[in-house]
Amino acid sequence: MPALRRYMDAQGQAQARRARDTHKHPHRAMTDLEITKLCAEAMALEFKVARELWCGNSAPLAVWTKNGEYQPLHDDAQAMALVKRLELWIQPPRQGHLSGTPSDYWFV
Repeated sequence: MPALRRYMDAQGQAQARRARDTHKHPHRAMTDLEITKLCAEAMALEFKVARELWCGNSAPLAVWTKNGEYQPLHDDAQAMALVKRLELWIQPPRQGHLSGTPSDYWFV
């Protein structure tokens, strides 16, 4: 239960942060870094952003854990770990869904 409690606390904090950020910038899309940080929080990983570790703005905008770079937007294994952890159900695009035309979007 402690792991579930930590996960739920992290989700609550992330949700509050998203609500606060959406209120400030209602039409702003999330950046890849913001998405990756939320994924790391959902996986209960201890992480740092590369710019926090290195001095200067030339450092990459990457999320690092003790096991190396965390990049679920590009690493299929990390993405699938998120799918399993969050118990997501993924559905492929459907012909004629809503607009009557094929969609390139997968539904989660």
